[in-house]
Amino acid sequence: MLQVEPILNGEADFTGTSEIFYFDAFHAKAFHFVNSTSWLGGLAFSREAWESRAFEDKSCGVDSKWQNQVKGRALDLKMPSLFVAGIHHHNTCPKQTGGSQWNPIEVSALPQEFLETMALA
Repeated sequence: MLQVEPILNGEADFTGTSEIFYFDAFHAKAFHFVNSTSWLGGLAFSREAWESRAFEDKSCGVDSKWQNQVKGRALDLKMPSLFVAGIHHHNTCPKQTGGSQWNPIEVSALPQEFLETMALA
């Protein structure tokens, strides 16, 4: 409901977060990614926003391009606990975790539900 309410209330056409938790299971590392651009991850959007411009048939960067081209109001929830994204060798857009936007954190700092699901708690 957290993402959908602003859309239903007419406050936004799409919602997401510019702060994301990432987990690299292979290396047992976690990161707090803080995006400095207007890109949001974990999107929820209205039907109207989707119908104004559907995602392109590409394997990398379609959500970013969509957000820049869609006619609609974005709401950044700035909530890294919204979801935990995975870093793995099958990512369609490889993650370069060495940049200033990538902040290493303790795995134990990830949301408790995630840790329990992954049997890391």
